[in-house]
Amino acid sequence: MNKKRGGENRFDEGGSRTDEAFDEILRDCIDNVLGEVLGDVSSAVVLRQIGGASLSGGIEFFAEALERIFGAGAFLLEILITKKLYMKLKIEYAEKAGYKFADYVKEAKTKRQTQKDVNKNIHV
Repeated sequence: MNKKRGGENRFDEGGSRTDEAFDEILRDCIDNVLGEVLGDVSSAVVLRQIGGASLSGGIEFFAEALERIFGAGAFLLEILITKKLYMKLKIEYAEKAGYKFADYVKEAKTKRQTQKDVNKNIHV
């Protein structure tokens, strides 16, 4: 289920290679979790229903589509995707009151960029 996708489809309007790398990690996490929970065939059907494998509508659109398809069960999928994303990025996950799936994804992206900036400054 982990298929590479072109960088033209992003979860946000940014256009840097960092954005593309983050988006690829996020897509892999989504593919992995949906594949583990639903199976590869059902996962592919869900992704197609949401709007294709590109998920180009944005992370908010993706979360809304999950909620339309799975109702309250979308929350569990979002948590699993978030935890996998944070684990892959080696970021500590902590539940936060009022945070939604998109908030966690945006936070992970910010923290990843901060880590990269710190590492870049250490090696300079």
